[in-house]
Amino acid sequence: MEEIMIVTGSSKKIEEYGRYLGSEHANISVSKLDIDIPEIQSIDSQEIILSKVDAVSKVVSGPFLVDDVSFYTDRYPNFPGAYAKFTNNTLGVDGWSRLFEEGDKISAVATLGFYRFGKVDFFNGKIDGVISFDDKIPVDTVSPIDSTFYLPEYNNYLFNLVKSNDFKNHRRLAFEAFLFHVIDVASC
Repeated sequence: MEEIMIVTGSSKKIEEYGRYLGSEHANISVSKLDIDIPEIQSIDSQEIILSKVDAVSKVVSGPFLVDDVSFYTDRYPNFPGAYAKFTNNTLGVDGWSRLFEEGDKISAVATLGFYRFGKVDFFNGKIDGVISFDDKIPVDTVSPIDSTFYLPEYNNYLFNLVKSNDFKNHRRLAFEAFLFHVIDVASC
């Protein structure tokens, strides 16, 4: 099978996807691509992925993956959704504490778009937790929501859990669904 590139401008994602790969997936590379991938604002994650695919396909000729993450709460349906990055940058953790209450339910959904031969396949991964404001947890200034996304079954915050090789977060679940698809397609 040909090489598949994971296209992202985020060093944090590069490190994270690199941990998920292993020697058994030598045909997949993690690359930070220095192009401007415009991020449209939409409540439709597939529309966001298709926009990213359009931008990347003008620069990358082979198959590739792009991703996007949305956060959903019961308190405000579809918010922050894909606007989490904008909300993080404008409101920070103090803004999150004004919008949400301790214990509000929250979900993180990662959507991967796999582009190959002019076709896009979508893969999703989802985790559920609650919002919690523990002032003893260091605040991730790039992604403050990770410092408030608490997973009771792990008794820990997403901020800490994404650093673990064993934790299956939303991005990893989507990536594993993609890997299963690639292995399934390759065996046909």
